This record gives sequence, C-alpha cells and structure tokens, in this order.
Amino acid sequence: MGVRGKKIIAVFTAAIFMCLQMPFSVKAVENRDDTIRQNTPVQEDNSLQLYEKYQADFDAIERVEDIESYGYTIIEEHSFPVLLESFGEDEVTFLPIIENTYHRLAVVIADSSGKILYKTNQLETNYKWKGSLEQPTTGIVSVSFKDLNNDGLRDITLITSCRNRTGEYSKIPYKVGDVLFQRDGSFYRDWRISD
Repeated sequence: MGVRGKKIIAVFTAAIFMCLQMPFSVKAVENRDDTIRQNTPVQEDNSLQLYEKYQADFDAIERVEDIESYGYTIIEEHSFPVLLESFGEDEVTFLPIIENTYHRLAVVIADSSGKILYKTNQLETNYKWKGSLEQPTTGIVSVSFKDLNNDGLRDITLITSCRNRTGEYSKIPYKVGDVLFQRDGSFYRDWRISD
C-alpha cells in the first residue's frame, strides 16, 4: 500500500473516531416543565403502552352494548343482518366499528341477543401507516357478502376509504380492500389479496 492509501485510511479512521466521540442521544430531551421536546433520532414515548391499552379495550368487547364504552363507533350505514352459514341457521349482524381516537377499523359479528360471536381488527386498512397506532381510515365505501372461493360459505369483501394527512398523496382519498374468508364460525385473511 502506498503513502496515499495510508493517508486515506488514517483520515477515514480519524473520522470514525471523531464520530464515536460525539454525543448522541436516542431519547427525547425534555425541559423541566415538559413543554418543549427536541427533535432527536428516536423519541422515547409510550407507544407500546398505548397499543396494549387499545388492544385490551378491543379484546374486552363481548357484547354490542360494550362497543361505545370501549371507544368505538358503529358504522350504522354499513351494518347488516346476514346469514353466514358457519354461524348457524339464524341471521347474525355484521357490524363494522371504528376506534374513535386512532381511526382503526374492526369487524364484529353479533347474534340476535347482542353477544359477539366473532371480531377482528386485523385488517389491511389498519396497516397503512407502518409503526403507527393511528391510521388514515375515514370510512367504508362498500361491503359485500359472496362466496368467493367456492366452498359454499359467504365471504366478506370490505372496501375502506383512507386519506393521508401528509406526504405525496396527502388529502387525496384512496381505497383499501380486505377479503375475510368464512371458515368454521370464524374468518381468515389471505394478505396477498389485500396487497
């Protein structure tokens, strides 16, 4: 290695050493009265606790009358009585619900007495802003019940409307689709269809 190569390595090594000596914080810096937060590479917050509370509230919904008390609103114009074969011969009620703070959508199936037979919040519309509890869902465009995989059971197709606050497509509405395939008193999703 020549003199020039040794100089380049020396300069590179010195630059790395200087970077390692620089102060670097990955926590939010707060003043004494907690009113100003500085912009640092990663802000320490309580996202995990908020998500755990959100999920615990959703899990606690056991009856239709619980929905509002756990921070959800029923989207009435897209709620329907429907016959879903694996839930028996009686009609059940399909209820899309949206969480009031974070705009996360969920689907609930209830019997005639108001007991929740099935519920899920694992929908593509809840994963548009990766790593964020809040989502851009603004409502439902359409819902249909049709046997899509020819197994004799009606499946649910759900199209939601979303709108981003910022970014290249901010304030331009777009649609997100989900298909819930019925199976044995439950539903499953094929994520590839949503993608």
